Amino acid sequence: MASIKHKGWKWSTADASNPTLVMVLDDTSKSVHITDASDQATDWNVTADSHPTVYIHSATTPATEYIKMYHDATNAYIDAVGGHLVLQIAGTTKLRINTGGNTTISGQLSCHNGLAIDTGARNDMYIIQATQGGNGGGLYVNSQGTGNLVLFEDGGVEKFRINPGGNTIVGGQLSCHYGLVIDTGARNDMYILSATQEGAGGGLYINNKGSGNLVRFDDNGTEKFSIDHLGNATFSDHVNMGSFLRLFVTATVGDTAGQIWYDSGSNKIHFYNGSAEQEVTSGGV
Repeated sequence: MASIKHKGWKWSTADASNPTLVMVLDDTSKSVHITDASDQATDWNVTADSHPTVYIHSATTPATEYIKMYHDATNAYIDAVGGHLVLQIAGTTKLRINTGGNTTISGQLSCHNGLAIDTGARNDMYIIQATQGGNGGGLYVNSQGTGNLVLFEDGGVEKFRINPGGNTIVGGQLSCHYGLVIDTGARNDMYILSATQEGAGGGLYINNKGSGNLVRFDDNGTEKFSIDHLGNATFSDHVNMGSFLRLFVTATVGDTAGQIWYDSGSNKIHFYNGSAEQEVTSGGV
C-alpha cells in the first residue's frame, strides 16, 4: 500500500533533541495562503509552485494584492504583487522599492566594498571605497560619451557639472584648503596655492612652457590684463596701486642697482640707489 501523506500541522520528532511543529503542504500546489476567513474560497488564480511557498493576501483585493515568499534551492525570493515593496522599522519606512524598480532609502547606505550603479550597456557609476581592490576611493562615472556628471542642491539648482570632455563647471565658490592644481599635461599647469601649502606663501603659479599668457577678462570677454611668458605686463586700463607705484628697474648709480617709483602723495618721482633715497627733478637726481 502506498504511503499517505497527511497535510496540515504535524509534530516532527525527527530531531529528538529539538522536536518542532511542521506545516505539511499539498504535493501539487506546494503553497499556503494566509487570508481573511471571508476570502478562503477565493480562486487565487496562481500556478502550482515548484517549492513550498507562502502567500499573504490583503483584505481588500486578495487575489491581486499579496506578498509571496519562497526559496528555489538557489535564491530566496520576496515578491510584492499589486504594490510597492516597503521595509519598516518600528512602523517607520526605511526602504521602498516601487513597481518601476526605483529605490528610496531614508537613512544612510553603507557599502563596505563600494557601490556600483549600472543602468545597462556600461552607462554605470561606481562609488568606490578606499580599500576596494587596492585602489584609492573615488567616484567613477561612465556615460558612454553622452551624459554629464551633475550635482544639484536640494532646490534642484545645478551646482557642479563634468561633461564627457572633462570640462568642469562649478555653480558656486570652489574652496580648496591646500590649494588648487590645474594640469593640462606636459607641465602646462597652473597652481593656486594656499598660504600654508608645504610652508610656502600663497600665490598663483603658471607654467605655460614659454608659449602662453596669463590673461584676465571682464564680464564681456574684453581683455583687461596680460602677463606674457617673459614677465611683461600689459594693462588695458588704469593701474591703481594705492599711495604709490614702484617700478623695479636695472638702472644704476655707479655700480648699485636702483629703484624708481612715483609717490602720489608728493607728486614726485623718487630714486633709491641702494643707500639713499633721492627725488628726480628736471635737472636730474
